[in-house]
Amino acid sequence: MFLDIVVCVVYFLEEAVHLYLRSSVIGAAMGLLSLASTAGAESAPAPGGQGNLLGMLMPLGLFVVIFYFLIIRPQKKKQRKHDEMLSSIRRGDQVVSAGGFFGTVKEVKDDSFIVEIAEGVKARILKGSISMKRSSEDDAALKNAKKADEQGNEKTSGSGGESPKPEETKA
Repeated sequence: MFLDIVVCVVYFLEEAVHLYLRSSVIGAAMGLLSLASTAGAESAPAPGGQGNLLGMLMPLGLFVVIFYFLIIRPQKKKQRKHDEMLSSIRRGDQVVSAGGFFGTVKEVKDDSFIVEIAEGVKARILKGSISMKRSSEDDAALKNAKKADEQGNEKTSGSGGESPKPEETKA
């Protein structure tokens, strides 16, 4: 059913473009009206001659609904989540800017943050250009990964280039 509607809309738009290119604006409008009336001829005619107008506005309404659910709504949700993240940033939090700079928030202002990027290097960054807030859990996971990597390197290097001997099992 949905696929049939999409096919009809695409066909309708294609015919509209062809009619517009072949004649003047008034001729195209008249052609669209006749095309809409032939498309709606299968169903019962609407009282008052409004079937043509409804037939033309239905695809437009369908596109509005599709754009709302596929583009506008997810973008609003993402923006709301980003605004909540920005409002939760406090002094001492680790942040990442849109440019990729990692830093620690030293001061919170109305429209910006003062971020210490390196020891003694402070930069004023607009709130909108903060892409994410790093949590202490992320730092802990990063440290654990580094420890595991270092321990793996120590085991493979070993003493004298020998591989570690497997433990003997008692039967």
